[in-house]
Amino acid sequence: MHIVKLYKVDIGVNEDYPIVSSQSIFAALLNAMPNLAEKLILDDRFAVSSMFPFSGNKIYLPIVNAKILMKDKNDELNKKIKSKKLLVVDAFKEGLNEKYLDDKPEDVFLIKNAHNSVPRTTKMAGETKLFFSYRIKSTKKSGLWFSYSPQFKSIIEKALLEMKYFGFGRDKTTSSQPFEDFEFHEIEDDGDFFINLALYSPTKDELKQFLEKSKEDEFFGPNYVLVQYAGWTEVSDGHFTVNMEKPAKYYFKEGSIFPSLGKTSYGRRGPYAELEGNFKHKIYWNGITPIYKFKRG
Repeated sequence: MHIVKLYKVDIGVNEDYPIVSSQSIFAALLNAMPNLAEKLILDDRFAVSSMFPFSGNKIYLPIVNAKILMKDKNDELNKKIKSKKLLVVDAFKEGLNEKYLDDKPEDVFLIKNAHNSVPRTTKMAGETKLFFSYRIKSTKKSGLWFSYSPQFKSIIEKALLEMKYFGFGRDKTTSSQPFEDFEFHEIEDDGDFFINLALYSPTKDELKQFLEKSKEDEFFGPNYVLVQYAGWTEVSDGHFTVNMEKPAKYYFKEGSIFPSLGKTSYGRRGPYAELEGNFKHKIYWNGITPIYKFKRG
């Protein structure tokens, strides 16, 4: 597994959870390299994951059903494990035991800020409501990482240099620097199962093979979560630019477990059929994911 570590991060996020969605990273990388955007979108080998925390040498991975990794199953451990959403890589290699239950990313902080909002229609202060924004911040030795397709390393590096100085997402119009530095690393992974590291939309053939394997092996089981994702996009017809809500699609949540089919990335991407013909260019959804492979404990 090939990853990039971003050190000393200061990034705005949309949810009360210390990750940045693969949809946001995918869009940010394309925006940083506009001359290559169309070529990358049409290349199914190009895959990037969501961002997850790391602390020093500890890399944290997503998981939707941590109980499946437990070596010693008992009721007490079952209660403690239910809330685990992130696990250090070693737990996948050694099997999950009690020493990993209290392990969590150090020096990676989720900051919650409250704001007053005034309805745009009436602008009456008496109708203000609270809304919350979130930021992920870290120290110099910690931050966020994401996985990528190794054949695109040079493109990723150039895009990150652009993003480092000009920001991305909601921070692009501010002077905020999203991270201080970045490094490329390779993490050893191997096994007959994998977790998806991005929001994942399988191909018909992948689904067919998963279903066939699930009949042979109960380990596959209900170890996945479906989530609905919509989001917004900025589109232009050449004269006007508007913000438009993208049609909602269902994806497998990061950290779902699937049997390996011998590939390094899975999934598909394509244009939103609902938006076809409305604009000069196509608006794409992305469900291709890098993976982390592991062996059954």
